Amino acid sequence: MNTSVINSLKTLMAVCAVCLFANTALCQFEGTVQGKLEMININSNFTTAPNLSFDVKFFSKQKDSIGAYVTDSISGSYKISNNNLWSMIDSVKSVQNAQYRVTVYEQDSSIYIGQPDDIAKSIFPNNFLDSNFLHNEVSNIVFTNYEDNTKKMTISFKSESPYLSYNLYYNDSTFLLNKMEFDVRETETDNLTITLVFSNYSTSAIDPTIFSTTPFFTEKNNKYVIAAAYTGYEIINPAKEIEYEAGY
Repeated sequence: MNTSVINSLKTLMAVCAVCLFANTALCQFEGTVQGKLEMININSNFTTAPNLSFDVKFFSKQKDSIGAYVTDSISGSYKISNNNLWSMIDSVKSVQNAQYRVTVYEQDSSIYIGQPDDIAKSIFPNNFLDSNFLHNEVSNIVFTNYEDNTKKMTISFKSESPYLSYNLYYNDSTFLLNKMEFDVRETETDNLTITLVFSNYSTSAIDPTIFSTTPFFTEKNNKYVIAAAYTGYEIINPAKEIEYEAGY
């Protein structure tokens, strides 16, 4: 504050500043805590669901080399049961069970074989339950309620974060997602906008055999034996020696 300002005015401004900061910080703290609790409920749909199937449409929007906006979209389907996962996004198939996480990239003729991971990470780009992420990246979380039982969670980010905005639309009773949209900073002047639209939720029983990794590989003599259908596929980051069933 300018030194020419009289002491009484400085004192008044200081008190107002402290009150404003305290109220803002409290609001941000409460929003972050509620956001974390809401995310726990949303995540539980994916991590503890006995049977949950749904479709997702992915939309992207960003500028090309001449500054024109380019949009693209792909479709995906998910099946989740007791922390097992099956998904098909465009031509990329993923299967997870208690032992393995397998992802097949048909266009690249490659297969990733790894350990099971948090299923929610297959849906969300970041772990919003991580306290370090909330502290380092998030500036505020606010909520909007709609008449159709939809709730919107709007997450704002700090200026140094690569994220610009993040909105979640979900059912306030079931915590099932309706839509997810976020903006990511690509360069200083260009952003990438991603939107996911969820539909066709079902809790019908899922055939457990779809979570088997046997169609892709088996383990024999401490080796991954790749199924004949994937002869010649590159195996990404294998933890064991590779052998091809067809003798490739």
